[in-house]
Amino acid sequence: MLYALALYFQAATASLSNTYQPGIKLLQAVISPSGLLLLVFLVACLRKSYAAARVAMASSAGAILVSALMLAFIAGHGDSPKTWQPPGARSLSSTVQVALFQPSFSNRSIGSVVGNGFLALLVLGGSVYFSRRRRINPVQRTGPHGPSTDLDR
Repeated sequence: MLYALALYFQAATASLSNTYQPGIKLLQAVISPSGLLLLVFLVACLRKSYAAARVAMASSAGAILVSALMLAFIAGHGDSPKTWQPPGARSLSSTVQVALFQPSFSNRSIGSVVGNGFLALLVLGGSVYFSRRRRINPVQRTGPHGPSTDLDR
């Protein structure tokens, strides 16, 4: 769900720049769908477990589905009225509010969604690789008396 919200934010604000609204690029970097996906993948890599790799696989597969649905939504979305305001009349919060509730999607929005979908596909490939690797070679935990016997569970 967080990935879908972040992807919508990224698509709705893709055409905005710091020239138009100072601070928007920082906000776009903080609310990053690819950052969420990479965080899940990084945790799976650090945990070195089959279950964590499966969670990363499911997350990235869901992200691909969300990206495809968002692309269809953008393609079917009609043009919104232009809401340009002079620089003195806008604030970061009002700009974000207009972008989210009266979106004017552009080619940058499509590129953003396609780029995030491509990254999700790469993460899915990496997750499948780690999942297969962990299933074949499970991580052995060792204690003071040698390898642990709880790996069969």
